[in-house]
Amino acid sequence: MKLAVCIPNYNRPEKLYRLLRGMADQIVQGDLTDQVEICISDDKSPESPDKVVSQIRRFYPDVRIVYQVNEKNRGMDYNFLQSVMLSGAEYCWIVGNDDEPEENGLKTILCYLSDSAADILVSPFHIYDEEGWILLTIDP
Repeated sequence: MKLAVCIPNYNRPEKLYRLLRGMADQIVQGDLTDQVEICISDDKSPESPDKVVSQIRRFYPDVRIVYQVNEKNRGMDYNFLQSVMLSGAEYCWIVGNDDEPEENGLKTILCYLSDSAADILVSPFHIYDEEGWILLTIDP
């Protein structure tokens, strides 16, 4: 695998569903099943994401999804690291469960990775209000 989308999850199953659906769509539509995997580390959420992950696995059987629930809540830093440790990919992209991928975002990142010897990439991102309107774009 070239890239792992690493998701440190805690609660918000509806947002996780939206993210997983968007990523899985891009993987399937972009013919990236041999290049991209999804790794989810759940930090013992009271709102279990088990049903969300099962549903996405059913809808997208060709997408590699690695999913683990921590034995107890260990905190954000541990969960970030754990999501990366689940991966066997060359590169990891840490994505919050409330983030949304840009259209063709995976292909764009894979192009950057194939054209460089990068150790880290920081991508631009939008900050949205509760209605979904872009409040601010950060371009690091």
